[in-house]
Formats: sequence, structure tokens, C-alpha cells
Amino acid sequence: MLNKQIFGQLRIGLVLASVLMFFVLAVSSVQAAEQAGGLSAIKKGVDSTAQGAQLKAGEGVTLESAIGNIINSALGLVGVVLFGYLLYGGYKYMTAAGDSAAVTKALGIIRNAIIGIVIISMSYLATGFILDQLILSQGTTTQLPATQ
Repeated sequence: MLNKQIFGQLRIGLVLASVLMFFVLAVSSVQAAEQAGGLSAIKKGVDSTAQGAQLKAGEGVTLESAIGNIINSALGLVGVVLFGYLLYGGYKYMTAAGDSAAVTKALGIIRNAIIGIVIISMSYLATGFILDQLILSQGTTTQLPATQ
């Protein structure tokens, strides 16, 4: 029993250390990109490609907001899948009919779905932080998509 508690605490410590390291690396990556001028070079390439495709470059959507929209859409989709997984676990729990093995399995599904939702929420916050730092490093503001 003591080994399980130690293992659980060690696992929590490793997860927290990983999250902290992710934020440290993200901030240092943003600073390195700022010093190298990498993001402005990417923007120039995207604008020239848009002009070659006869699109209006630089109107309405910035590179940061486009990347943010893609990431937020993916995280939203994963969140919906995890919510469905949570509902499935609840259904399995309600239909267990007192079978202890089925109840244990259903509670495991519910626990995993909640952990997944927490991870997705933290990912959403981390993505927002990183994109805000990218935008601040370029000295620009996020533009909303142009409406027709």
C-alpha cells in the first residue's frame, strides 16, 4: 500500500515538473524566435504565397490567430470526444446493475475522462499563453477575422 502511495506521489510530481518544463521551454522558444526574426520571415512567406494565389494578404487574419484557431478547434474537438467518453462511463456505471467488476470499469472510464478533460483544459490555457507571448513579441495585436 505504501509503495502505491509513493508511486502516486512520484507520478504527480513528474507531471507537475513536465508542465513547468513545458512553460519554460515555450517562453524560451518564443524569445529565441523573436531574436532570430523567424516569425516575421514566416509572415513574409505566407503573404507572398497569398499574393501568388491572388488572395488578399494581411487582411483580417494574422498568422498567430490562424494558428490559434486551428489549435483551439482541435482542442475543442478532443474536449467533445472526452465529454462523450465521460457520458459513456456514466452509462456503463448506471447499467452495471451491482456487478462490482462493471462498476470498477465504469469508474475507471469516468476517472480517465475527467483526467483527459483536465489535461485538455491545461493545454488550452498553455496554448493561449504561448500565442499571447508570440503576439506580444511581435508588437502586434490579434486581428479578428474579416466579416463579409
